Amino acid sequence: MRFLLNIVVLLASLLMPYPCFAAQNDRFTGPATHSQTGVAKYGFALALTAEASSVPLGTPIWVTVEIRNVSGGTEYASAESRAGGYDFTIVNSATGKSVPRNLRSTFGLDAISVSMRGRTVPANTSFYSKFRLDELYEFTERGTYTVEVTTARLRVNGQNVQMGPSNKISITVT
Repeated sequence: MRFLLNIVVLLASLLMPYPCFAAQNDRFTGPATHSQTGVAKYGFALALTAEASSVPLGTPIWVTVEIRNVSGGTEYASAESRAGGYDFTIVNSATGKSVPRNLRSTFGLDAISVSMRGRTVPANTSFYSKFRLDELYEFTERGTYTVEVTTARLRVNGQNVQMGPSNKISITVT
């Protein structure tokens, strides 16, 4: 029965390679970028990029997590839920203080985004998830912040794995 379910999920992912989620839940598959990554594990590496390196306080802070297949072969992977699948570490560079998670945030908790469909990920391609950090974390001060993905929970070839860390990026809040 489980085998049949995997086949159905695989066929569905082939028919719908670009699922249509709300903007806060963008997920897509595409060519790998050339951005820096963290250490590779289980055939994948995490790369973190920001939509803008400087943003005014109180405006959206969008980042994209790239999960790049560096295995040299085709892998089958899926991501955990949006709410609990990824952990970020965000530190104010001037004070050394970590930015706390916004425990009231409902970002990514809509019914559609509970899990990403598993999909084949050919070598040198990636799948991506987009996050609005100012919804997930409490940015209350201006300053320069160092951001990294410390944990990404994935399912790779049927095995639950934890990836991380990603590369570090800087975002300035003005």
